[in-house]
Amino acid sequence: MENRTIVVFEGNGNIVRNLQNVTDNVTDNVTERLPLMLSEIKANPNITTHELAKKINVARMTVYRDLEKLKKLGAIVRVGPDKGGYWEVKKDVL
Repeated sequence: MENRTIVVFEGNGNIVRNLQNVTDNVTDNVTERLPLMLSEIKANPNITTHELAKKINVARMTVYRDLEKLKKLGAIVRVGPDKGGYWEVKKDVL
């Protein structure tokens, strides 16, 4: 992956944000977040996406994406329906 510097300006030309090494930051955040999510799921297999989002301070869409990553890694499976089901941790892949 290539590193980029992104600078966001206001209409008057003032810098709002200066984001350096965006891909590194995102990758670091994901690698920190997945073990945390796995830990929360182990502690409470009935945890909802809303609860996970609040606990790790991210948007629900981020939780959905990270859950898909954990499923693809074979770390978790969903047992039962969205409402009333639970998460089963299959293996610690992280």
